[in-house]
Amino acid sequence: MSARLSLRRAAAQLCLVVGAGALVGGLAAAPASATTATYCHSTHTTLLGPGDGMVFDGQVTTMTGVAVRGVVAALDVWNGSAWQGYLRATTDSIGKTHYAIAPTRTTTYRVSYVGSSTWSACTTPMVTVWLSNDARVLASTASHNGQPYQYGGAGPSSFDCSGLMLYVLARYGRALPHSSQLQYDAVHHISTASLQQGDLVFFGSSPSGIYHVGMYAGGGYIWHAPGDGQTVQKEKIWTSAYYAGRV
Repeated sequence: MSARLSLRRAAAQLCLVVGAGALVGGLAAAPASATTATYCHSTHTTLLGPGDGMVFDGQVTTMTGVAVRGVVAALDVWNGSAWQGYLRATTDSIGKTHYAIAPTRTTTYRVSYVGSSTWSACTTPMVTVWLSNDARVLASTASHNGQPYQYGGAGPSSFDCSGLMLYVLARYGRALPHSSQLQYDAVHHISTASLQQGDLVFFGSSPSGIYHVGMYAGGGYIWHAPGDGQTVQKEKIWTSAYYAGRV
């Protein structure tokens, strides 16, 4: 049996893996009597704005591509010391499962299958869903304090404004283009009154005239790479001509 599990709204992948033989399309499930082995150990991350929801999508098939119906798989969460069942779903007529979540804090998930008399148990590698207002996201930006501005720079030792956002947020699974205007176009637009730390602050005369971006640090401050001859720094927002975005 094989499964393909993906994450809608963010570019992360899950794969259920177990069993003897080659890994095909994510999950390789073998008869319960077979020797089992776990593959695909890497930990994935993705980033979500506070209050936003997302959906894990999965599909379970045989290794020859035939949909498997009626198989129950659970979405588990890590509670800090152990895995805990969170949601259960049964595959539909085309072998698919869906798990809708709305995390209130940074959370690590996996999908597990308990096995049966036919198939062995298996679990996916972990996927950590970071909230953009997690203090560790802002701290990642602040860690570049004092590094020089360079036009076109996208790290790790020099940055322009959009390159700093691109570099930091990529660590948390959020891909952004290397342009302040294109980053504004790519994120969810919010009111400036709704700004939380980790949100992006865009400067420009209009939504189509964005020329600069920084990360909101709270209290009216941003972390940003200001311009030529300057370094990454925390600075008070200096104008009312700005817009807000959430990843």
